[in-house]
Amino acid sequence: MKETNLISDLPSYEFYSKFNNNKSDTVYSIECSNISTDSSEQQELSTICTNLGKNIYYLENEVAQDESLFDKHCYDLNYWLHDQVTRALVKDKDKNNIYSVFEKIQNKWGNIDRQGKPDNKKKTCMPESKLFRTGTFKHFKQLLDYFENYQKIEQEISKSSEQHHKYCSYILQIVSLYFTLKELCSKINIDICNKYVENYNNYNPSKLLAKLSCEEGKTYEVQFDEKFVKEMIYTYQPDFGKIFQNLDLVQKGFDGSGIKALFNKIPYLSDIYNYDIIHKYVVPALYGLGSLLFFFFLYRVK
Repeated sequence: MKETNLISDLPSYEFYSKFNNNKSDTVYSIECSNISTDSSEQQELSTICTNLGKNIYYLENEVAQDESLFDKHCYDLNYWLHDQVTRALVKDKDKNNIYSVFEKIQNKWGNIDRQGKPDNKKKTCMPESKLFRTGTFKHFKQLLDYFENYQKIEQEISKSSEQHHKYCSYILQIVSLYFTLKELCSKINIDICNKYVENYNNYNPSKLLAKLSCEEGKTYEVQFDEKFVKEMIYTYQPDFGKIFQNLDLVQKGFDGSGIKALFNKIPYLSDIYNYDIIHKYVVPALYGLGSLLFFFFLYRVK
């Protein structure tokens, strides 16, 4: 997981790092054998599996946390497991088996022995596999980290400081993901939309950007990644079919949608409008949705 030094003090980074530094001897019992037929690979994967048992116990029993963050932190643990498996198999040049090995360990996770677990604990952390079949899981990690960090960033920028602008690039890289997901979730009913966040409006990046003292004239790059929408479609294909059935989508010329004009009205975003990027990535990714979706999300950034 990539984090800059400027934001390494944010809650999501601090929490995630604990999975790699868990020295506890308390562990749930997971049967970690027969993950791989390669003996050296099996040894490393078995270690990952054992550490997973420690981290599940830690998350469910030892973390003092806002219960509203439990599901998010459980997702973090799934992400951590996928990352650990990826590192192990890439090192052994066995990249093609990443998901199958990840799924094998998740199956063992689903059968862990929780004997001795406190009776008053309401939640358990279970495997999440659907998002990890495509690259969607990386986008959701970014978004969920942002949601967890929102309150801390809001508190920091409310203080009198010349260092506020350090958050500008971090927030701006979330803009397209946030508004795209928000609009998609307003059009279709998929489980992921409400599992981790109840009210997207509580995390609107526009509210933070309006308070930030970003340097005038500085160019910030918003990442338009066509993979996000494509991967959402691959992951939730049946649900995405409802969009085309329920919406009256009128094909308009992309420039005619007013997107360029909207960019020019958004503080600190007018310099990052890139006609080639818009036409190369956004239009193909949203073919069938026309310009409606991005018109909505850009409009709401104003």
